[in-house]
Amino acid sequence: MGFKKANVLYFDADFQSGQAGDFRLAAENDYNLLTIPYKLPNSGAGGAPVSVSNLVQVKKSLKAVRSGSCRVVLGLAVNEEAYGLWKAADELGIVHSSGWLWLGADGVGGAQLAGDLGRVDLFVGTFYVISESQGPYFQDFAAQWATDMPTTQVPEFTQMPTCKDGQICQGDPDFTGWVSGVHDTELVCQGYTALAYDAVVTLAVVADRLMKRSGVGANLDFFTPTDWFNELKSLHSSGHVFNCLSGEVTFDDNQERPLPMAFYNWQPASLSAKRVASWSAVSGYTWQVGADVVWPLNNRSHIVKSSGVPDGLPSGLPPLCDVGDASNNSASACSPCPAGSHGTIVQGTSVCVLCDPGAFQSSSGAQTCTPCSPGYASNQSGLTSCGADFICPVGFLSAEPGATECAACPAGRASPTAGSRSCSFCEQGTYQTNTGAGACDTCESFLAGSTSQRGALDPVTECQCPEGRFHKPGAGCLACPEGLQCLGGQGLPLQAPGFWVQVLDATQRDLSVYRCRDHLECPSGVLGSCATGREGQACNDCQSGHYKASEGQCNSCEGEDFLPFIVAILICMGVVVVATFVSQTDRVKQNLTSLTAIATAGQLVTVLQTLGVLRQLSIKWAEPAKTLVELTALLTFDLDVVKVSCFWPKDTPLIRFVERMLIYPCCAAFLCAWWMVLRILKRPIPPDTLFDFNGLVLTVLYISLTLMVLMPFQCIRNPNGIMTMASQPGVTCWTDPVHLGLVGSAVVGILVYPIGICVWILWTTLQYPSRISSGEGLLVLRRYRFLFNRYKSERYYYGAMMLVRNLLVALLPVVLVSLPAIQVIVLVVTLLVSTVLQSRLWPWRSEAANCSDVFLTGSVILVAVAAAPLLEVDAASKEHTLGFVIMLPLMCIPLVCLGAFAYTAYARFGKKGVFGTFLCHHKGGAGSLGRFIKLIMERHSTAKVFYDSDEVENLDLIFDVVRNQTKMLLVLVTPEVQKRMWCAGEIVSAHSNNVRIVLFSCDGCELLSDKIIDSIEEVWTEGQKNTLLLQGITMGMVKDAYRDMRSLPSVLMPRFETMENQEEAILKMVKRVSVPRRRLSRRFSAPKKPQILITGAVSSAEALATCQNMQMLVQASTLAETVVARSATEARASLLSARYLVVVLSKGLLEDPAFAGLLLATQSKFFGPSDPIEIVTVNGDATFEFPAMDFFERLELTGLGHLEAWLCLR
Repeated sequence: MGFKKANVLYFDADFQSGQAGDFRLAAENDYNLLTIPYKLPNSGAGGAPVSVSNLVQVKKSLKAVRSGSCRVVLGLAVNEEAYGLWKAADELGIVHSSGWLWLGADGVGGAQLAGDLGRVDLFVGTFYVISESQGPYFQDFAAQWATDMPTTQVPEFTQMPTCKDGQICQGDPDFTGWVSGVHDTELVCQGYTALAYDAVVTLAVVADRLMKRSGVGANLDFFTPTDWFNELKSLHSSGHVFNCLSGEVTFDDNQERPLPMAFYNWQPASLSAKRVASWSAVSGYTWQVGADVVWPLNNRSHIVKSSGVPDGLPSGLPPLCDVGDASNNSASACSPCPAGSHGTIVQGTSVCVLCDPGAFQSSSGAQTCTPCSPGYASNQSGLTSCGADFICPVGFLSAEPGATECAACPAGRASPTAGSRSCSFCEQGTYQTNTGAGACDTCESFLAGSTSQRGALDPVTECQCPEGRFHKPGAGCLACPEGLQCLGGQGLPLQAPGFWVQVLDATQRDLSVYRCRDHLECPSGVLGSCATGREGQACNDCQSGHYKASEGQCNSCEGEDFLPFIVAILICMGVVVVATFVSQTDRVKQNLTSLTAIATAGQLVTVLQTLGVLRQLSIKWAEPAKTLVELTALLTFDLDVVKVSCFWPKDTPLIRFVERMLIYPCCAAFLCAWWMVLRILKRPIPPDTLFDFNGLVLTVLYISLTLMVLMPFQCIRNPNGIMTMASQPGVTCWTDPVHLGLVGSAVVGILVYPIGICVWILWTTLQYPSRISSGEGLLVLRRYRFLFNRYKSERYYYGAMMLVRNLLVALLPVVLVSLPAIQVIVLVVTLLVSTVLQSRLWPWRSEAANCSDVFLTGSVILVAVAAAPLLEVDAASKEHTLGFVIMLPLMCIPLVCLGAFAYTAYARFGKKGVFGTFLCHHKGGAGSLGRFIKLIMERHSTAKVFYDSDEVENLDLIFDVVRNQTKMLLVLVTPEVQKRMWCAGEIVSAHSNNVRIVLFSCDGCELLSDKIIDSIEEVWTEGQKNTLLLQGITMGMVKDAYRDMRSLPSVLMPRFETMENQEEAILKMVKRVSVPRRRLSRRFSAPKKPQILITGAVSSAEALATCQNMQMLVQASTLAETVVARSATEARASLLSARYLVVVLSKGLLEDPAFAGLLLATQSKFFGPSDPIEIVTVNGDATFEFPAMDFFERLELTGLGHLEAWLCLR
């Protein structure tokens, strides 16, 4: 018929499936015909009616056929199933519609009608094909069949295994008719009967030929399938073809038998189809001339020729329509696709298709349907809209366009609004156990403070305390307090490193957190755990019989663990013994190198103690610095280093504290015992040396001693709010009886050590100037060489400054225990200030000691600054505290600038400093005396004394000082003072400006007489008078001042008497003029055992004053008792103790008999067998010169003494 494609619909049964397979194989291989298969579900054997459930699938396949571009259908069905197939297709309008042509096989040859003429209309226009299987012998066989079959009841082959799977036919349901005697409804011989008969005959013929040709007899197992196949193919050869019931039996190379086929056409009102065409391998398709053909649209064609295509043959194709239009199945016209559908091209043909579920089309003639938007869904086809009626409710979603149903949000998710395209995971801290939820429940409502991961399902297992919180029954998840490690979940927290946790109530999880000394003693772990060998609150104590070891542990005491403490005691005793011998060195003769070594050693010990203070701060040291800092423990009297706990049954904090407090008293007691032993052995140590050694130890170890006794007051607040000792965290402050005992012991220690030592040193330092200048206390000061000998004489106070600095350093860990963030800052500032002062004062007696002090202190500052980031402090507290601390130096910047400007303005415009006393003296007659008076006055008065050699840089300003900056003018009355032009100007300036004038008469010297006053202008040159005149001073003013001065009272100054009497005269003058007195001043006392003798031209008042000045200066710088020898008698009294003779050279010294007598008095000591007195000469007069040899010749003749003595002087 010329078709290129065909739809093949067949039911899933052996017969129909076999027909479909054979048809498609031949159609596609032999005729290039494209087949589109549709397998339909089988409802039962023998072509049972299509079930209701299978009808759905049948219609779905028919719809697919309808939407295709091919309208030629081959329906392979039998009996009732064939009727059901055609009926369903007709209901869909695809049987009797334009372009449709239905074909069938022998299954629609009439049995499908079941004799019902009403069914014929369904099949009108349908063609079916069947083989023409009746040969020349068929009629005779059929006649015999008709005769024998009705009388056959039980065929003889019912017991033969001829049915499928080796079963006896009698038991097969397909052969039940043979058992009952009913074999065929019509009892006629059908075409298939002939084919079956011929098949058996053909097998017999082939077997017979094989046996005859091979000669093996009836043994059919001898033959292979290939033998059978080849013999079967030979049937088409000449001489082998034979005729049987179904006609000529022959096979081609494919073992197929080319039977002729007949085509029948179902026509209205007839239970029998009409033969309209045939086919054979020889002639092909042949139309039956004269026959009438009825087509599906009930139109007819009359066959006038056997070849070609009759008129009216359906095209097998739908009409060609535009997209959006489709062919009407009942006509050939194209019409727009209605709303709810869309046009589409299916295999080249435009058809209308209902919008699928999840899509809609509101317009007709549309090419596509619009998917329902996300958040909407529909399971209906052919929608014209997808609006509010199809929106997904709260708790449901449709994620993609075109959804057919809204999916419920799974557990762990929620959709709070209708029309959601997605369900959000429950946020962290929420959960949802149900599906289809609109919101998530909070973990907070289930367990206060708890949280969950995103998308939580089960609150019981997933609402857990987060990291940083722990579960407390009845309170929920509480914030992790300081000292705990809260890993989250429902379990107990762990204790953090450096903290110890006491479990008060395990059920309620009541915990009390204490700070430990360090993280090694209290490692991280389960609550209440301690390092190995430790016990007690905050792991404070070693277990009984244990000692403190490394890494925070306590090890068991073994036999050899007693040795370190014993060795330490022996070492201390050895150090004391060695130190006593070293301390006996005469420090007067001690060289600067030894002094530097001693000073540097003291500095080093102080630095190590300062590092010990750093060790007490809240610093988490890292290796190797940690090990080095720990080495300072011994200097802070940490006896754990020597395993002292092995000596006691139970090492308690009170015992440990008392041990440390008694270290120094024990050492002092041993020192005293050793001193007694040396006295017994006739090698006594001077008591002053013993005292000095003790003072050195106390001052050098002052930081450690202070830090030790202050430890009970170093209380820190624990996370539980309880205050405990920083050094003994197992002791609760102020409530624990142990702490009260420690405080009581500490109060005694504070009075003895920091307060006692500090008051003692400060008092001694305050008395130093007066003791030195008076000479009275020099014997006492030998005991304090540890305090003063290391520093320059003018910096005698530096030892007290260092002590105060060390006190501040030791107080830091206690005073700032609650402010760890600024501990290092204050320490650095303290050390910086002391370093600046030290650099400014440069106090040490040697340059090396000064440099080492700067370097060592700078090293400690560097260590402190480097350790600052290691401070263990709360971040928020640290930021707040440091912010305030940083503000202070920032504010200091403008304040310093303002201060500098204010000082500049004051220096420029402010009132100058005022002198309490102005010394008016004649330089040649009382220059040395003026110096002497100044030294004595400054010892007893705080008023400044003007002495021109010390103060004046420009003589032109000296009168201005008298006028504007002087309260009292002290005139040293000597014969030449009123004749000196500068003195006259000073007196006139004071007289004219009402400055008080006091007269100090030297040895009763009187003022000028009126006669000399009247002619005073003759004393000075014109140049000198002009100098006075330039200052506004006339001769008349001089005369008036001199006359008025004669009426003033005077104080007698005995220049040749003892220093005690001279000091008394000066104090009398000071008392008269009411200048401010200095406290703690001492009067001069003559040394009992002077070590240094000073002499000169003592018969000259000025030379004697020079020697006295020398005495005070030498005594202050050497700290050695010094005396001025005025006569041979005084010299002899000091020979036993004196080691040096200082001779002040001045003009006329060598002609002075007193000096000669004094020198001769020292001759026995000088030339004797004992240690000689070392003579030191000092040039006290710029005009002094040693005389020529004629002086010595004359001296030898006069008999003043031995020439050898003078040669020694030279």
